Amino acid sequence: MLYTVVEIAKIVGAIIFGAVLTEWWGPTVRHAFHVWRTRYAQKSDFVKPLPPPPLSFARYTLGNLDLPVMNLMGSPETPIQMKEARIEYVPRMAHQEEDYPVYLREVIPYLVTRYLQTHNDSGRITDNSLPRLCGYTQDGEGLNDERGNITLRFDQTTYHQFLATNRSLDHAAIPSSLGSNRTIREAYVSFPYILEQSVLANPLSANVVVISRNLNQEPHDQVIIRFRSEKVALYRSCFQVSAAGYVNLEAHKDTEGLPNPFVTAVVEARQEIADNLILSPSDFKMLGIAVRWDDLDLNLYGHVETGLAISELRGSTRRDDFEGAIDAIPFTPRDVLRHIGQNNWEPVSVLNMCNTLLAYFDRAEVEAEARRIPARGWRSFLETPVGSKDGIRH
Repeated sequence: MLYTVVEIAKIVGAIIFGAVLTEWWGPTVRHAFHVWRTRYAQKSDFVKPLPPPPLSFARYTLGNLDLPVMNLMGSPETPIQMKEARIEYVPRMAHQEEDYPVYLREVIPYLVTRYLQTHNDSGRITDNSLPRLCGYTQDGEGLNDERGNITLRFDQTTYHQFLATNRSLDHAAIPSSLGSNRTIREAYVSFPYILEQSVLANPLSANVVVISRNLNQEPHDQVIIRFRSEKVALYRSCFQVSAAGYVNLEAHKDTEGLPNPFVTAVVEARQEIADNLILSPSDFKMLGIAVRWDDLDLNLYGHVETGLAISELRGSTRRDDFEGAIDAIPFTPRDVLRHIGQNNWEPVSVLNMCNTLLAYFDRAEVEAEARRIPARGWRSFLETPVGSKDGIRH
């Protein structure tokens, strides 16, 4: 079939017009479609039950303890000191990058509002910028088989972003091509877990065990623990290690001006325990980095020692007394593990306490004591109780 010149011109014109229209209006139409689907997903949002961890989420176990926590790196046998850790920091907001998932970006404001309303925290939780752990590497072994140094890489996030991603993982608010909503966990989290591929906020906490070693007290070695108050944001009325807090962009800088979790560890310990607790970032021994199952919250954990007696620390003032009451128990495998077995504890704190015991005591002794306490399954360490027969979460 032959076309006239006029017909060919009309066809070419229609193609050009369609291409121009698509170029001009395509992004607008696609954006409008995304907005509509996101709003529809928000109206049908609901929270799914926490799923059990997959086998590739290697839960930490010790004796009768089974924790909803996975070690990403580290070992109590080879603590990492500040001089062995290099910090890289790029001041860019991860969720503002072009390749950030569109549906997740557009649902963030809704999830923040919902979280604050649900937890009655609208008036006392402020948004602020935080370093985001976006990756880490470890150098190869040295000539004498020593462990290689590590590099911690940070970009930037916000606390509200943390509430809308890590703390909202099981909200089904992400549109699905199949019609039903997906949770953030279902849509954007995969296992084996690769931190560098994560789109979550992932601020980093420093989790610190403080051991008091003083010959003028009995017993000589004691460890400080804390009962978290009802005023804190997470894991209220649970025991935890001596101190913990998120790395802060301004308050926790090292000598090079970079946000550093070793600085965080000693600053938070002093602020939460006692003004007379004088520590250097080089005193903190890092044992590893762990991720919690319920919200995939990241924690760098380890321990420090002080020569101050428990009575001196208790009798001092402290900046953050609202965090909860401090107490002390003998620093022995038997006393520490019995306390964990009989009380509600935040799970990363349990991991830190267990690995600190392994750093100081014979492994066989620690494991034997861990087998003597009542069995504690991973569900018993969740922030929200699943059931309670003996006062311990199940």
